[in-house]
Amino acid sequence: MHEYKSLLAGSAPAFIDFMIASQHWNEDYENRFITFDNYLFNMHRDEAVLTQDMVDAWCGVRSKESANANIARTSVIIAFIRYLQRRGLTDVKEPDRPKPQKCTHIPHAFTTEELTRFFYVCDHINVRNNRKDWLVKKLILCVIFHLMYCTGLRPKEARMLKKNEVDLEHGVLNIIETKGHDQHYVAVHESMIIIMREYDRRMEELIPERVYFFPRKKDGYRSQKW
Repeated sequence: MHEYKSLLAGSAPAFIDFMIASQHWNEDYENRFITFDNYLFNMHRDEAVLTQDMVDAWCGVRSKESANANIARTSVIIAFIRYLQRRGLTDVKEPDRPKPQKCTHIPHAFTTEELTRFFYVCDHINVRNNRKDWLVKKLILCVIFHLMYCTGLRPKEARMLKKNEVDLEHGVLNIIETKGHDQHYVAVHESMIIIMREYDRRMEELIPERVYFFPRKKDGYRSQKW
């Protein structure tokens, strides 16, 4: 867990506990709140109280930042200010934010040829050496994208899937870490289950008694950046 070093140190733990309890905390919020903490520590290390200038400087629209990107980046800060306001802990006001922009992105429909080439590369990727971390990555890449494609799992759902949430006997995934904390179950085709069983056997040899189905070298789930 991140150790908050800035003036957030006193209030961050209680705020995060509140957000988790109300099912509003997520990986994106955590990463952006940590970045805000680093900013305050680097730029206002000697300050003890959050000010309007600090918030406005951080939440202002940056060069080449879209309105939607700004809203996403600052949402956790807005939630934090509201949390403090409701408890009489700050006089800081919510900063002005741009209006949301209509998304004009058109998703790419992959062709059969593109999919074939992509999965071929995943299945035949070379590793630099036989170090454990590289073997773990190679094994994961051979399976995780196949699973996402055949089930429609979101990247986050696949990354944060725990071993005890995977029923390899009946072919069912218990999806807990998802958008909006809406737990649901996903059935997996038998052909994919066969692949997952072999994957699980080989991964168990590399990381015995792991918690996550697609782990890091020392267990833990794969990061969003990864």
